[in-house]
Amino acid sequence: MKIDKVNDEFIVDCTNNTTKERQQVLDFLIKERNYIPIIACKIKEGSSFYYELSEAIKKLPNLPIYSFGQFKEMYLEEEFTLPKKWCVKVTTENAKLLGEFYAKYSYEGYKRIFSEQFIGKYVTSHNVSSGNSLFSECPGSNFDISFPKNDFVEITIEQFKKHVLKQTEMEKEIEYYLCKKTCWGNNGTKWNKNDKLYSTNLESLSYFKEIGLINNPEFWEAIYKEEFQVGDWVTFWSEIDKKLYSSKIKEWTPRNYCKLENGLEPFKHLIKKATPEEIEKASKTIVKMYSSNKGEFEIEIVGKKAYYRPENKELTKEFIEEILDWFDSSNQHFHPSSSKLIYSLKVDSLKVGCMEGTRKANWQEVYDLIK
Repeated sequence: MKIDKVNDEFIVDCTNNTTKERQQVLDFLIKERNYIPIIACKIKEGSSFYYELSEAIKKLPNLPIYSFGQFKEMYLEEEFTLPKKWCVKVTTENAKLLGEFYAKYSYEGYKRIFSEQFIGKYVTSHNVSSGNSLFSECPGSNFDISFPKNDFVEITIEQFKKHVLKQTEMEKEIEYYLCKKTCWGNNGTKWNKNDKLYSTNLESLSYFKEIGLINNPEFWEAIYKEEFQVGDWVTFWSEIDKKLYSSKIKEWTPRNYCKLENGLEPFKHLIKKATPEEIEKASKTIVKMYSSNKGEFEIEIVGKKAYYRPENKELTKEFIEEILDWFDSSNQHFHPSSSKLIYSLKVDSLKVGCMEGTRKANWQEVYDLIK
């Protein structure tokens, strides 16, 4: 009997066969006859195989349609758990993506695009020397190895994008597109290098999207809107000090860190928006005051107001100015009984309320915080 794998027609009874054996029949049909390109995965009996997508949609209009890639990710691939320590291989294709990522989170040892010497190497989740995480407060810059080690599990670039990068850059709002090379837009409009195409220019944006130029890095670069601005209240946890810091942003540097008004310079990826409670707490300053009869007492500064604790009594700026005026030895005072008598006083300490022997330096500190 001559066998024709392409044209022979027959029925195979697999009623009592295993799943693996039934799969061999399907594999034969797919391999030899390009069989069943459209497959409906349903529960009820009936045809599951179609040659045209339109036919399947007509028969089963309520079923969602997945690509093979979506089906594979959803139903075939085992659930992936990111290893505590991982590494990913640098290739020509992903050098820019990985380079920008490591330039953002590590110290200055890495540039925005990995050079040729990095191609074929592996970049790691933890500093090879110190063991510090890339996302820690002090990551360092030693994150490349020649081949995977036992303590670094290799992951694919797809797993890196999904579980490490999490496509955060794609989720950011694009502020504008920066022109990198002269090009021509709709109606013959010329766009020169360093011109900015804002998202509000819908007509031009739609045109460049239509011709596929807006996603070409040779011509346009997407500039993302920064999440934070100068003057914003932010907070971050310091692993070194084991302490939470809150302050306003003083400078949003072009590098991977920012400068805060409290003098600290945390990495940008460590900061988050401060809550009202964190802002209120950070806005408070306690000034320790000296008195000769009661010992130390406190004045709390909240914003631009001073309060005597624990009575919660507000001390106005004018009241403190008057206290400081008494300490000022340069002032001349006039005796009320004689306009001709002029004298100067040098006050070493002053009684304010029940507090005796208070000092000028303490009151000056309070005044400087609320003036």
